[in-house]
Amino acid sequence: MRPRLTTYAVSGLLLVPIVALAPVSASAATTCQGVAVTVNLGKGEAATGGRDVILGTNGDDVIYAMSGDDLVCALAGDDTIVGADGSDRMYGGSGADNISASLGADLLDGGPGNDILKASVGKDVIRPGMGNDRIDGGSGTQDRVSYAGHTRGVRVSLATRAAQATGAGKDSFIGVEAVTGTSYADVLIGDLEENYFYGGRGTDRLYGRGDNDRLRGDSGNDYLYGGDYADHLWGGSGSDHLYGGTGSDSFYGGSGTDYVSQ
Repeated sequence: MRPRLTTYAVSGLLLVPIVALAPVSASAATTCQGVAVTVNLGKGEAATGGRDVILGTNGDDVIYAMSGDDLVCALAGDDTIVGADGSDRMYGGSGADNISASLGADLLDGGPGNDILKASVGKDVIRPGMGNDRIDGGSGTQDRVSYAGHTRGVRVSLATRAAQATGAGKDSFIGVEAVTGTSYADVLIGDLEENYFYGGRGTDRLYGRGDNDRLRGDSGNDYLYGGDYADHLWGGSGSDHLYGGTGSDSFYGGSGTDYVSQ
Protein backbone atom coordinates (compact mmCIF):
# COMPACT_ATOMS: atom_id res chain seq x y z
CA MET A 1 0.00 0.00 0.00
CA ARG A 2 1.66 3.29 -1.12
CA PRO A 3 0.72 6.73 0.29
CA ARG A 4 -0.78 9.39 -2.01
CA LEU A 5 -0.01 13.06 -1.28
CA THR A 6 -3.22 15.05 -1.36
CA THR A 7 -2.71 18.53 0.15
CA TYR A 8 -0.70 20.62 2.61
CA ALA A 9 -1.69 22.23 5.91
CA VAL A 10 0.00 25.27 7.43
CA SER A 11 1.48 24.85 10.92
CA GLY A 12 3.26 28.05 11.96
CA LEU A 13 5.81 28.72 9.23
CA LEU A 14 6.09 25.10 8.19
CA LEU A 15 4.27 23.36 5.42
CA VAL A 16 3.24 19.99 6.81
CA PRO A 17 2.18 17.41 4.20
CA ILE A 18 -1.05 15.58 4.88
CA VAL A 19 -0.77 12.08 3.47
CA ALA A 20 -3.89 10.15 2.60
CA LEU A 21 -3.52 6.39 2.59
CA ALA A 22 -5.52 4.56 -0.05
CA PRO A 23 -7.89 2.28 1.82
CA VAL A 24 -7.16 -1.42 1.78
CA SER A 25 -10.23 -3.56 2.16
CA ALA A 26 -10.12 -6.84 4.02
CA SER A 27 -9.55 -9.84 1.82
CA ALA A 28 -12.55 -12.01 1.10
CA ALA A 29 -10.43 -15.06 1.91
CA THR A 30 -11.09 -16.80 5.22
CA THR A 31 -8.32 -19.39 5.08
CA CYS A 32 -4.54 -19.48 4.66
CA GLN A 33 -3.30 -22.69 3.04
CA GLY A 34 -6.62 -24.29 3.98
CA VAL A 35 -6.43 -23.21 7.65
CA ALA A 36 -8.95 -20.79 9.16
CA VAL A 37 -7.58 -17.26 9.56
CA THR A 38 -7.26 -15.89 13.11
CA VAL A 39 -5.58 -12.55 12.29
CA ASN A 40 -6.82 -10.53 9.28
CA LEU A 41 -4.61 -7.50 8.67
CA GLY A 42 -7.18 -5.99 6.33
CA LYS A 43 -9.53 -5.72 9.32
CA GLY A 44 -6.88 -4.06 11.49
CA GLU A 45 -6.25 -7.15 13.59
CA ALA A 46 -2.81 -7.68 15.16
CA ALA A 47 -0.69 -10.79 15.62
CA THR A 48 -0.41 -12.28 19.10
CA GLY A 49 2.28 -14.21 20.93
CA GLY A 50 0.47 -17.49 20.30
CA ARG A 51 -0.06 -19.67 17.24
CA ASP A 52 -1.52 -17.28 14.66
CA VAL A 53 -2.88 -17.78 11.15
CA ILE A 54 -2.22 -14.40 9.56
CA LEU A 55 -3.81 -13.12 6.35
CA GLY A 56 -2.33 -10.08 4.65
CA THR A 57 -3.81 -7.70 2.11
CA ASN A 58 -3.29 -7.17 -1.61
CA GLY A 59 -1.10 -4.16 -0.77
CA ASP A 60 2.51 -4.00 0.38
CA ASP A 61 2.41 -5.58 3.84
CA VAL A 62 5.01 -5.71 6.60
CA ILE A 63 4.23 -8.74 8.78
CA TYR A 64 6.02 -9.79 11.97
CA ALA A 65 5.07 -13.33 12.95
CA MET A 66 6.03 -12.87 16.63
CA SER A 67 6.36 -15.98 18.83
CA GLY A 68 4.45 -19.21 18.27
CA ASP A 69 4.25 -21.55 15.29
CA ASP A 70 2.63 -19.09 12.89
CA LEU A 71 1.18 -19.49 9.41
CA VAL A 72 1.34 -16.38 7.21
CA CYS A 73 -0.24 -15.71 3.81
CA ALA A 74 0.74 -12.25 2.55
CA LEU A 75 -1.27 -12.41 -0.71
CA ALA A 76 -0.36 -9.99 -3.55
CA GLY A 77 1.92 -6.97 -3.22
CA ASP A 78 5.59 -6.49 -2.42
CA ASP A 79 5.53 -7.88 1.10
CA THR A 80 8.01 -8.19 3.95
CA ILE A 81 7.57 -11.13 6.34
CA VAL A 82 9.79 -11.66 9.37
CA GLY A 83 9.62 -14.85 11.41
CA ALA A 84 10.28 -15.11 15.13
CA ASP A 85 10.41 -17.85 17.76
CA GLY A 86 8.72 -21.06 16.71
CA SER A 87 8.43 -22.92 13.43
CA ASP A 88 6.75 -20.50 11.06
CA ARG A 89 5.32 -21.12 7.59
CA MET A 90 5.47 -17.96 5.50
CA TYR A 91 3.95 -17.55 2.02
CA GLY A 92 4.74 -14.38 0.12
CA GLY A 93 2.24 -14.75 -2.72
CA SER A 94 2.73 -12.81 -5.95
CA GLY A 95 4.98 -9.76 -5.99
CA ALA A 96 8.56 -9.01 -4.98
CA ASP A 97 8.65 -10.33 -1.42
CA ASN A 98 11.31 -10.26 1.29
CA ILE A 99 10.97 -13.19 3.72
CA SER A 100 13.32 -13.82 6.64
CA ALA A 101 13.37 -16.80 8.98
CA SER A 102 14.35 -16.68 12.64
CA LEU A 103 14.56 -19.39 15.29
CA GLY A 104 12.91 -22.72 14.63
CA ALA A 105 12.38 -24.82 11.52
CA ASP A 106 10.71 -22.37 9.13
CA LEU A 107 9.21 -22.60 5.66
CA LEU A 108 9.81 -19.70 3.28
CA ASP A 109 7.68 -19.78 0.11
CA GLY A 110 8.27 -16.82 -2.16
CA GLY A 111 5.60 -17.50 -4.75
CA PRO A 112 5.86 -15.89 -8.20
CA GLY A 113 7.97 -12.74 -8.43
CA ASN A 114 11.54 -11.63 -7.72
CA ASP A 115 11.95 -12.51 -4.04
CA ILE A 116 14.59 -12.34 -1.32
CA LEU A 117 14.46 -15.47 0.85
CA LYS A 118 16.74 -15.71 3.87
CA ALA A 119 17.00 -18.70 6.20
CA SER A 120 18.44 -18.54 9.70
CA VAL A 121 19.86 -20.95 12.29
CA GLY A 122 17.07 -23.54 12.14
CA LYS A 123 16.37 -26.40 9.76
CA ASP A 124 14.62 -24.20 7.22
CA VAL A 125 13.04 -25.04 3.87
CA ILE A 126 13.13 -22.41 1.12
CA ARG A 127 10.76 -22.76 -1.84
CA PRO A 128 11.55 -20.39 -4.70
CA GLY A 129 8.73 -19.65 -7.12
CA MET A 130 8.96 -18.53 -10.71
CA GLY A 131 11.08 -15.38 -10.84
CA ASN A 132 14.59 -14.14 -10.14
CA ASP A 133 15.11 -15.01 -6.48
CA ARG A 134 17.99 -14.29 -4.10
CA ILE A 135 18.39 -17.18 -1.67
CA ASP A 136 20.49 -17.00 1.49
CA GLY A 137 20.84 -20.15 3.58
CA GLY A 138 21.83 -18.19 6.68
CA SER A 139 24.07 -19.53 9.43
CA GLY A 140 22.36 -22.92 9.75
CA THR A 141 23.75 -26.09 8.19
CA GLN A 142 20.50 -27.97 7.55
CA ASP A 143 18.61 -25.52 5.35
CA ARG A 144 17.13 -26.91 2.13
CA VAL A 145 16.08 -25.27 -1.12
CA SER A 146 13.20 -27.19 -2.67
CA TYR A 147 11.96 -26.98 -6.27
CA ALA A 148 9.47 -29.80 -5.72
CA GLY A 149 6.21 -28.97 -7.42
CA HIS A 150 7.74 -27.11 -10.36
CA THR A 151 6.55 -28.31 -13.75
CA ARG A 152 9.95 -28.57 -15.44
CA GLY A 153 13.41 -29.71 -14.46
CA VAL A 154 15.93 -27.33 -12.90
CA ARG A 155 19.67 -26.84 -13.06
CA VAL A 156 21.25 -25.57 -9.84
CA SER A 157 24.92 -25.00 -9.07
CA LEU A 158 25.99 -24.11 -5.53
CA ALA A 159 29.53 -23.54 -6.79
CA THR A 160 28.76 -19.97 -7.88
CA ARG A 161 27.10 -17.00 -6.18
CA ALA A 162 26.20 -15.39 -9.48
CA ALA A 163 22.59 -15.40 -10.64
CA GLN A 164 21.98 -18.46 -12.82
CA ALA A 165 19.21 -19.66 -15.10
CA THR A 166 17.73 -22.52 -13.09
CA GLY A 167 14.64 -23.13 -15.20
CA ALA A 168 12.53 -21.33 -12.57
CA GLY A 169 14.09 -17.93 -13.24
CA LYS A 170 17.56 -16.54 -12.53
CA ASP A 171 18.26 -17.49 -8.93
CA SER A 172 21.34 -16.88 -6.78
CA PHE A 173 22.48 -18.93 -3.77
CA ILE A 174 24.54 -18.10 -0.68
CA GLY A 175 25.18 -20.51 2.20
CA VAL A 176 22.95 -23.31 0.88
CA GLU A 177 23.85 -26.94 1.62
CA ALA A 178 20.88 -28.98 0.39
CA VAL A 179 18.67 -28.96 -2.70
CA THR A 180 15.58 -30.97 -3.66
CA GLY A 181 14.82 -31.24 -7.36
CA THR A 182 11.59 -31.68 -9.29
CA SER A 183 9.76 -34.69 -10.70
CA TYR A 184 11.58 -34.08 -13.98
CA ALA A 185 15.21 -34.26 -15.17
CA ASP A 186 17.34 -32.13 -12.83
CA VAL A 187 21.02 -31.22 -12.64
CA LEU A 188 22.27 -30.41 -9.11
CA ILE A 189 25.92 -29.38 -8.63
CA GLY A 190 27.56 -29.03 -5.23
CA ASP A 191 30.32 -26.82 -3.90
CA LEU A 192 33.32 -27.68 -1.72
CA GLU A 193 31.17 -28.07 1.42
CA GLU A 194 28.96 -30.99 2.49
CA ASN A 195 25.94 -31.17 0.21
CA TYR A 196 22.66 -33.05 0.47
CA PHE A 197 20.89 -33.56 -2.86
CA TYR A 198 17.59 -35.28 -3.54
CA GLY A 199 16.75 -35.60 -7.21
CA GLY A 200 13.17 -36.78 -7.01
CA ARG A 201 11.55 -38.50 -9.94
CA GLY A 202 13.06 -38.13 -13.40
CA THR A 203 16.50 -38.87 -14.84
CA ASP A 204 18.69 -36.69 -12.62
CA ARG A 205 22.38 -35.86 -12.56
CA LEU A 206 23.77 -35.08 -9.09
CA TYR A 207 27.34 -33.89 -8.56
CA GLY A 208 28.69 -33.78 -5.00
CA ARG A 209 32.19 -32.42 -5.69
CA GLY A 210 34.10 -31.67 -2.45
CA ASP A 211 33.59 -32.90 1.14
CA ASN A 212 31.32 -35.70 2.41
CA ASP A 213 28.20 -35.53 0.28
CA ARG A 214 24.87 -37.37 0.35
CA LEU A 215 23.22 -37.87 -3.01
CA ARG A 216 19.83 -39.54 -3.44
CA GLY A 217 18.39 -40.16 -6.88
CA ASP A 218 14.95 -41.66 -6.15
CA SER A 219 13.02 -43.08 -9.15
CA GLY A 220 14.35 -42.74 -12.68
CA ASN A 221 17.64 -43.70 -14.29
CA ASP A 222 19.93 -41.37 -12.36
CA TYR A 223 23.62 -40.46 -12.54
CA LEU A 224 25.32 -39.71 -9.21
CA TYR A 225 28.88 -38.41 -8.93
CA GLY A 226 30.37 -38.27 -5.44
CA GLY A 227 33.66 -36.45 -6.01
CA ASP A 228 36.23 -36.16 -3.21
CA TYR A 229 35.99 -37.52 0.35
CA ALA A 230 33.58 -40.11 1.78
CA ASP A 231 30.25 -39.85 -0.01
CA HIS A 232 26.93 -41.70 0.30
CA LEU A 233 25.10 -42.42 -2.95
CA TRP A 234 21.55 -43.82 -3.13
CA GLY A 235 20.30 -44.74 -6.57
CA GLY A 236 16.68 -45.56 -5.76
CA SER A 237 14.50 -47.39 -8.26
CA GLY A 238 15.61 -47.48 -11.87
CA SER A 239 18.87 -48.33 -13.61
CA ASP A 240 21.30 -45.93 -11.97
CA HIS A 241 24.97 -45.06 -12.45
CA LEU A 242 26.86 -44.38 -9.21
CA TYR A 243 30.38 -42.93 -9.39
CA GLY A 244 32.13 -42.52 -6.06
CA GLY A 245 35.35 -40.71 -6.95
CA THR A 246 38.19 -40.52 -4.44
CA GLY A 247 37.52 -41.36 -0.80
CA SER A 248 35.75 -44.20 1.03
CA ASP A 249 32.29 -44.10 -0.48
CA SER A 250 29.07 -46.00 0.29
CA PHE A 251 26.70 -47.15 -2.45
CA TYR A 252 23.02 -48.11 -2.24
CA GLY A 253 21.71 -49.16 -5.60
CA GLY A 254 18.07 -49.82 -4.83
CA SER A 255 15.84 -51.72 -7.23
CA GLY A 256 16.84 -51.98 -10.87
CA THR A 257 20.08 -52.86 -12.65
CA ASP A 258 22.70 -50.41 -11.40
CA TYR A 259 26.26 -49.57 -12.37
CA VAL A 260 28.72 -48.75 -9.59
CA SER A 261 32.25 -47.39 -9.96
CA GLN A 262 34.64 -46.19 -7.27
